[in-house]
Amino acid sequence: MRRTGYQADADLSEQQAIHDIRELVRLGWLEAQGQARFHYYTPGLHRAPAQEAIRQAAEPCAAPCAARAWPARGSMRTSSR
Repeated sequence: MRRTGYQADADLSEQQAIHDIRELVRLGWLEAQGQARFHYYTPGLHRAPAQEAIRQAAEPCAAPCAARAWPARGSMRTSSR
């Protein structure tokens, strides 16, 4: 992620985007990579444990179409003119 992309996506001022990103780096949610014009950010060390906690807390998704009766193949064809 680059600061300019975050700034545009979130419709922020340059100063607010810089502040937000610095805070996320300080907290370990982002890691700064590169230098000067080639500066960008990658997920930090806190992302993986948080993602795993969310994954474990989420209930498995039931297949919504498993119990649905589907029409027989070809039965939904319309007549051509």
